[in-house]
Amino acid sequence: MTSASDPVPSPGRVDDVLITTELASRPFRAPDYEAESRALGLLAHEMATNPRGVLQKCAELVMDLCHADSAGISVLEPGGMSGMFRWHAAAGAFVSNLHGTMPWEASPCGTVMERDRVLLFTQAERVFTALRDVEPRIYENLLAPWHVKGEAVGTLWAIKHTPEGRFDAEDARVLQTLARSAGAAFQMISAIDAATVRQVELEQRTDALVEVEERQSFLLTLSDAVRPLAGPADIQGETTRLLREKLNVGWCYYVDWDLDRKIGLVLRDSAREGLPSLAGAHDVSDAPEFLRLLASGTLLTVSNYEGYEQLPTRIRQNFTGLGFRSMMLAPLVKEGRLIATLIAGDTEIRDWSTSDETLLVEVAERTWAAVERAHVEGALRESEARLAQDLEATQVLQRIGDELVSTSALDGHFARICEAARTLMRSDAASVQVYDHPSSRLRLAGHVGFHLDSAAFWAWVDAGTASACGRALNAGERVVLADVDTFEADPGDHEAWRKSGIRSVQSTPLVTRRGQMVGMMSTHWRHPHQPTNGDYRFFDILARLVADFIERTRAEAALAESEERFRQFADASAAGLWIRKANRLEMEFASPALATIYGVDDAGLLGDVKRWAALIVPEERDAAVEHLEAARDGKTAQHEVRIRRPSDGAFRWIRDTSFPLEDVEGKIERIGGIAEDITEAKLAVGHQGVLLAELQHRVRNIMAMIRSMALRTADGAVDVADYRSLLEGRLMALARVQVLLTREANTGGLLRDIVASEVSAQAQRDDQFELDGPEIRLSPKVTEVLTLALHELTTNALKYGAFSVPDGRLRVSWKPFEKRGRAWLALDWTETGVPSRQPSIRRGFGSDLIEGRIPYEIGGTGKITLEPGGAHCQLKFPLKEGESVLETDAPMPTTLFGGSLDMKDAPDLTGRKVLVVEDDYYIAGDTAAALRGAGAEVLGPCPSEDATLDLLETRTPSHAVLDLNLGGGGPRFEIARVLSKRGVPFLFMTGYDPDKIPPELEDVPRLQKPVTFRTIVEAVAQLQ
Repeated sequence: MTSASDPVPSPGRVDDVLITTELASRPFRAPDYEAESRALGLLAHEMATNPRGVLQKCAELVMDLCHADSAGISVLEPGGMSGMFRWHAAAGAFVSNLHGTMPWEASPCGTVMERDRVLLFTQAERVFTALRDVEPRIYENLLAPWHVKGEAVGTLWAIKHTPEGRFDAEDARVLQTLARSAGAAFQMISAIDAATVRQVELEQRTDALVEVEERQSFLLTLSDAVRPLAGPADIQGETTRLLREKLNVGWCYYVDWDLDRKIGLVLRDSAREGLPSLAGAHDVSDAPEFLRLLASGTLLTVSNYEGYEQLPTRIRQNFTGLGFRSMMLAPLVKEGRLIATLIAGDTEIRDWSTSDETLLVEVAERTWAAVERAHVEGALRESEARLAQDLEATQVLQRIGDELVSTSALDGHFARICEAARTLMRSDAASVQVYDHPSSRLRLAGHVGFHLDSAAFWAWVDAGTASACGRALNAGERVVLADVDTFEADPGDHEAWRKSGIRSVQSTPLVTRRGQMVGMMSTHWRHPHQPTNGDYRFFDILARLVADFIERTRAEAALAESEERFRQFADASAAGLWIRKANRLEMEFASPALATIYGVDDAGLLGDVKRWAALIVPEERDAAVEHLEAARDGKTAQHEVRIRRPSDGAFRWIRDTSFPLEDVEGKIERIGGIAEDITEAKLAVGHQGVLLAELQHRVRNIMAMIRSMALRTADGAVDVADYRSLLEGRLMALARVQVLLTREANTGGLLRDIVASEVSAQAQRDDQFELDGPEIRLSPKVTEVLTLALHELTTNALKYGAFSVPDGRLRVSWKPFEKRGRAWLALDWTETGVPSRQPSIRRGFGSDLIEGRIPYEIGGTGKITLEPGGAHCQLKFPLKEGESVLETDAPMPTTLFGGSLDMKDAPDLTGRKVLVVEDDYYIAGDTAAALRGAGAEVLGPCPSEDATLDLLETRTPSHAVLDLNLGGGGPRFEIARVLSKRGVPFLFMTGYDPDKIPPELEDVPRLQKPVTFRTIVEAVAQLQ
């Protein structure tokens, strides 16, 4: 025999060892048909009794009939380069090589099958070198091919091992005959083998089918048994019971692996009666190799557990001590991780069948699937329960949130807040406390589930008390008392807990978003309880809502109080107060005084800044807005502007102080201001200047008069005493004139009163004088001069005349008369009963006053004479108006000029209804103000063509002012044509050249922009 690596013979050399042709020349030997027949009979008998021995029988018959030293049958099988010959039969010297093989290339069998005829080889080792070392040596080798279904499948061969051994032609014929029998026998054997295989396969399939059906029936039973079970432990218990009974083993249990903790957990197992349970946690920290073996996912079978060295000695001894002798393990590996293992163990050494192994694996998978289903369904139930709780919690939060957002009252809501807290935390009681900053204590604002005595005890809680809320207040964080009986607290707290049945409590500080403590919210249970972090999910949201609510209501209360103070201040303030939004300068607050100052209704200034700016005279409007912008930039700005007050059309001076209002972050969100009507102050300042100038003028005049009086008195005085007396009297007369003129400004005085005042002051008694004349009021100037003249006459009468002697008498009479169409007055002063005296040749102060000043200052005449019996004076002067230097009445007050809108001395438009059409807000408003200032009624102003046409449907103007370019779309003349048809005179205000106006409207007056408002008024006045 040889192998595939032996040298391959050269085809050219095979013929060198072939001597088949010599058979014909060798001595003839007669056929022994009787022996041949016996041989065939023996083959037939062997076929009938032992089909598999036919080939061997055939080889043995070749030995007998061909007188061979060795014989055998080679069958070609797959292998090597071209196939392998296997010795299916061997007899004689080569019997020891039975079932040996030889490659096609190294064996003469290949040449025989290739040429498909009987061949005789001599010394074949010369070509087939693999035969050189074969013992005994082959000298001649006679081979015949045999066939199955016409195809050569092997050879029948006979060998001579001695040099003298020779085969003849009869040997070749017999060999060929037996080869045909070998082929038939092989074919029959193959058929029998095939049938046997099919039978075995059929039986195996039948057994497997029965096994599968039984297994499926068991698995169906198992599935039905675990389907209604919801808990993983129940599922493990039922599956392990059914499998243990099915396998008839001592134990069956399902292990959940916690590889992080190196723990195997058996929730529930099944053990034969009398055997211990394996339920519980099993430490496998010292079995890493065993866990790695399980993690491979390969089914493990142990026939003799005692010798299973994959487990540590501790675990193996423990289980053998329990009675384990054999076991099967089906590991469950999911996504590369060992999850669980189903184990069956017995008290007997046991060889586990494939059926047992398959069943264990399938039950393991089903158990895992059922446990996972239970986990998923349990998780789903828990999720649904949580979802239902979350939905309820969300609804609770929504309801309480809506309620808290919609209210501004602090009290009255805490009971519902407590109910919400109790619902969210699944507690038996709840409470809310409000932090009182002045006392640094918690005030109980609301509770549910408290005994009244408990509520009274916890009405106020200090920081640092041993109660949960006191500890939380002191620590500034949540405090949980899982069992109040295990905590040290004041006896009062324990008694309060006992009365309310409280065993556990948690207190959560209510802290604003800025970190300020505003209260405490607590929940209480009547059993020991430790809430999980998840329990606080919605409760903490409620805590945030309540903290925001407390902060907001307190802030709103403080704001309301502040706003009320501000409202009272604003209502009481004579100055106008306002607040604007900084971004667009829109006014959002205006005090009542502001509306009064500006002459508008209460809402007349709110909103767009243009509504306010339109009231300002055009010349000062831009500067006023710039002052607002300065306040928006963070500056305090003060400015004075003139406005035209819509309520009465009056122009007023307004002083406005604007300043920024910052929010808590320092941003200027609003600007505020104080407006004062300073018109009177402004006019007073102007009037004061006029008064000062007038005072200076009058003082200078009075001083000049006194100076003159003093000088002239000195000329007539005898001595200093006389000078003092004369000057004092004259100054007193001057003072009496001033008193008289100040009683009624600009009215002068009554003549009788003037005369009586001077005469009665010097007369010794009332019967010394007589006054006769009508009631006549004199002008201030006449009053001044006449009083001084009368003073000189009475002074002279006292010294030298009627009042110097007891019998002296004085008669003063007056009467009006007309001279050249004007009213005059004649006054006579007549003294009697005065002794004669030498007339003075010196002209004194009195004579000069009467005969010089009266003609000079009041245009009259005066004459004084000394007659027998006393002095006589006659005065005549016109009764005309004239101002006295001694008057103290104020000059006419100054007036306020309204700038370009001031229509004083403008044409009177009273009775005219003027339509104003202008799209610029300020120009429209200012034009309307100017027209109203001239007395016109204004229709509009209208900013567009549509608005104008709508107004003309109900109103008819007497005149109109039209802007041609409404909305910037170029000149439009539809309104002009409508007014023309109605016969309403109008004028154009435009920036367009005349060539833009159509021919039919060329005669319409046109004002070229920009144009003054007085020009507009004057142009309207000229419209016919």
